[in-house]
Amino acid sequence: MNKYFRISSLLLYILSMIGSFITGGLMVRWLGLADQQGMTGGATVFMAGIIGAGVGLGASLFLASMNNRKMNILINVGLFVVLIILLGILLG
Repeated sequence: MNKYFRISSLLLYILSMIGSFITGGLMVRWLGLADQQGMTGGATVFMAGIIGAGVGLGASLFLASMNNRKMNILINVGLFVVLIILLGILLG
């Protein structure tokens, strides 16, 4: 149980939730699901982001339970790089 509350595991949860939230919002944009919906378009993007963050949290809980501390740190570095790339796509 102590494995879930290490700093590397907590960072894994935060990074995966942020990355999955952004990915969920970008998927709606790329698929065109919120086009011509008026005020509901923002809610559609936000809900897809929340669902993506939930999936990311579930995946990171599974990864934290199956891996050791060194592997969690490597996954954190990889997620950070992916997050920087996603932010570059979003802002570019």
